[in-house]
Amino acid sequence: MPHYDKDEEKLIALLGKLPDIKDRRPMDEVYRQMDAALNRRKKKRFPVLIPALSGLAALLLIILIVPAMTDSPVMEQAQDKGGSQEIAVMDQPESSRNSSLKESVRDEAKEEQRSEPKEAEQNPPAQTLDVPGKTAVYQEDLAEGELVTIGAAAPDAIVIPVSIMLQGERKGDWTDTYRDAASKISLESYGLELFKPLLQNFQYDADAKTATVTIQSSEKAEFDQHEKLLSEMVKYAVSSKDVQTVHFVDETGAIPEMSHYGEMPDQEIPPFAKKAHYAYKLGNGEMLIVPGNGEPESLEEAIIAMKESPNDLYQTLIPADIQLEVAKTGEGQAVISFKEPLDMAKGDGAANMRMLEGLLMTAKEYGHREVLFKNILPVKWAGFDFEKPVGVPVAPNLLRVAAE
Repeated sequence: MPHYDKDEEKLIALLGKLPDIKDRRPMDEVYRQMDAALNRRKKKRFPVLIPALSGLAALLLIILIVPAMTDSPVMEQAQDKGGSQEIAVMDQPESSRNSSLKESVRDEAKEEQRSEPKEAEQNPPAQTLDVPGKTAVYQEDLAEGELVTIGAAAPDAIVIPVSIMLQGERKGDWTDTYRDAASKISLESYGLELFKPLLQNFQYDADAKTATVTIQSSEKAEFDQHEKLLSEMVKYAVSSKDVQTVHFVDETGAIPEMSHYGEMPDQEIPPFAKKAHYAYKLGNGEMLIVPGNGEPESLEEAIIAMKESPNDLYQTLIPADIQLEVAKTGEGQAVISFKEPLDMAKGDGAANMRMLEGLLMTAKEYGHREVLFKNILPVKWAGFDFEKPVGVPVAPNLLRVAAE
């Protein structure tokens, strides 16, 4: 604001003309009056507060008592909407009543539909675990039929061990069963070749624990074509039998002369092959378990070898992130322990089954009859009880084939 000195001088002159005001009361009286005024203010608070509290209590009492004294309680009406709707419908004419009932049913159905997704979210359906089946033949399976083990030729010029169970009672020894199987079975659906002349020309001497393969002159050309695979085929064919030596003869009993390697020598069948195992993919996409070509000195070395693929055809059965060790071996039992808990119910169930059965088949190749697995879950899975030692398979790769 602008500052005017003349106005201030006028105000000062007017104030100077006011009479002098003096308080002639003693100082003690002034203090007593001030105390009395303060006490009066304190006393006035209580009369105002007490009526307010009394009024609030009376209001609450009316709210609680009045609804209980009426004939149609407010709370019951709020809780019994369904009943009031039914009474209202019954008072209507028949046609109107039916229409109202239909509308009520539709409303209830809509309400249930709206509530179902919420219930589904709160209570999701239980998940069904995909538990794979065993792919190998075990001791308990032998009661179901006669086992035929075969070395089948794959398109990659390798031999795949496969197993077939023939149903029904069989007469004679296993060589008769093999001849019967060769005449009835085809593996074309798997992309594998069954070399039937080999199975049809077995003879068995139980006392000497030897088998003899007779190469007929009419079939000599076929044997020459399979000469490089013949040794593996023979080994797999007798792998589940009590055979120590296989002899090759011609029709005269002489040692046959083959086109590539000359004379066909006797073949010794070792009790334990000492092989690591891998996965091989067939043309139809199915995966089979096959032994590798090397011969690791121990089960520990074989399991280490199983973590790496030996060639382009064989795939590893043990993922790189799974660490395991052979805790101990002896008395026909091996103990294989996983360093981290392995949940077999998680991941690819078929791949987990191949890993497990590959370990069992490898343990068998080193003379073990059973394997105790540690740190593996769940304790019961796909027919296995991991609280107990698991028996090794009799033979791998059970194929379901129909007889011709």
